[in-house]
Amino acid sequence: LLLPGPYALVFVGGVYLGYVHYSVLHHVQHATAAAFGPYRKLRRHHMTHHRVVQANFGVTTAFWDRVFGSYRAS
Repeated sequence: LLLPGPYALVFVGGVYLGYVHYSVLHHVQHATAAAFGPYRKLRRHHMTHHRVVQANFGVTTAFWDRVFGSYRAS
């Protein structure tokens, strides 16, 4: 209701694609060794979250963990 039809569709599609990207990356971090390129660092960052429950909430980036002070070195 806030946006004209085509803009609303583009917005919803963008949100959906962002969520699909997040879901796939989260699955890759858990299901594979992800030992290539930037995924290696992201996987270490996220797996630290499973050891230190109140840290490293980011799955696709560590940026917000640094902003909100929940970052812990992996």
